[in-house]
Amino acid sequence: MRKYGLVGALAGFVLLLPMPAFAYLDPGAGSVLLQLILGGVGGLIVAARLWGRNILSSLGLMSKDSELPNQEEQTAETDQSSGRDA
Repeated sequence: MRKYGLVGALAGFVLLLPMPAFAYLDPGAGSVLLQLILGGVGGLIVAARLWGRNILSSLGLMSKDSELPNQEEQTAETDQSSGRDA
């Protein structure tokens, strides 16, 4: 058991040693990285808005028949603007 602890410590030490990185990162790479992060965050927000109720209801945190706040008011406003009776 001690042998594996010593080997693990040595492997961790070797991984922490500085190694040369033969790479060049131009200013455009930072822009691409920023776009990747912002696009991922935006995608997560859209996915949460689209599938949030289904996920919460499947986890038992929200009932399927419960409506979001103001949903009835929005439906009534849409019906009135289209000329239909609510």
